[in-house]
Amino acid sequence: MHPAGLALSSFDMFHVGHLSALRQASELTERLVIAVASDDLVIARYGRSARVSRDERVEVLGAFHPEVTIEVVDTDSASLLSTRFGLDVVFVCGPVADPVVASPSGLTVVPLRYEMTSSASLLKSLESDVLWLPGVA
Repeated sequence: MHPAGLALSSFDMFHVGHLSALRQASELTERLVIAVASDDLVIARYGRSARVSRDERVEVLGAFHPEVTIEVVDTDSASLLSTRFGLDVVFVCGPVADPVVASPSGLTVVPLRYEMTSSASLLKSLESDVLWLPGVA
């Protein structure tokens, strides 16, 4: 069990893949922070705006995870997020990049099992990962 962990994503069009990943992360940490990417961060990451407003994304997450801290973030810098939230682990779905595992922030990276839903609307989404890996800068 990890003391404090982070799950970062846009959480745009919240779906069962997000729910599954967050359940796993909750089971592996004593204190989970769900970091919702700000509108500017979503644009920087995906080159487009989120389909669902930031406030609605936060509200949906709060309904599914009332016991978890939910924060809107303007950065995906592992160092900045680690300092801000006192983290020791980052949960990710998809491939884990070597440079982040060796990050100077000292964060542990824990990959989560994830299967994409077959919903046609979600398959058209440009979101490449359910949870993305914070950068090392």
